[in-house]
Amino acid sequence: MKLCLILALSLWAHAAAPGAAKSPPSAWDAFSTLQTGNMRFYEGHPEHPNQEPAHRESLATGQHPHTIVVSCSDSRVPPETIFDQGLGDLFTVRLAGNVMTTEAIASIEYAIEHLGSRLLIVMGHESCGAVGAAVASTPGVSNGSESLDVLVRQIRDNLSSASVTSAASDKTFRLGVKENVTASLKTLLQKSEIVRSAITKSGLVVGQAIYSLKSGRVEFWDVGRLVDGGIPPEKVTIKEQVVSEEIILADKQAKPKKPAARSKTLAH
Repeated sequence: MKLCLILALSLWAHAAAPGAAKSPPSAWDAFSTLQTGNMRFYEGHPEHPNQEPAHRESLATGQHPHTIVVSCSDSRVPPETIFDQGLGDLFTVRLAGNVMTTEAIASIEYAIEHLGSRLLIVMGHESCGAVGAAVASTPGVSNGSESLDVLVRQIRDNLSSASVTSAASDKTFRLGVKENVTASLKTLLQKSEIVRSAITKSGLVVGQAIYSLKSGRVEFWDVGRLVDGGIPPEKVTIKEQVVSEEIILADKQAKPKKPAARSKTLAH
């Protein structure tokens, strides 16, 4: 057991070793990179950056991903593809329903502490099967296994009655998906001192997002907006920042700025 632990820690330390690539960009530069990459993707002109042999070889001695993306395991939602990023650009943590398990939180903490990532995005997606299962679940009735029951119950607890009701007419489950993203982020911030400290002391920027399976667009909200020492309020006011050509084109010409936002209140 001790040998396995020593080997595992050695591998992690090697992955974080300096010299493989330059340090990650600032959080807002990273955010601009995600915006421009997503626009290339949904417009059908991806560049597939950082995939050439020389870059791959340079990463053999370490990694410095600029962004941590927590997303669903759904096969239609690969973050590197959606944001048109390459090897070593994103540190991805993927679980069904983008829930915050102990392992997910530990992975995020590792990327912050050892790899220097300064942007964290928790991203859900329309028509999420895990959220749909939670909406359709019936108390006392199993979803097929003990593990599935735990997952569905965790997501169901994140949903308001309004999102469950809206699912009858909106099979993309947008409201429920967004509530689940916010609840997952809240769980992370409540449980991780490392994340809270990085926000207040190290310039970590945290944001939320939802991906459209049909359009390919990613919508962000509350990027950089946290209250009460890093814990989102119980009833959140969503500031939704939709990726737009105007913002992207401006970012290409000038230093990235914090995104303009418009308010939209989540009903609870």
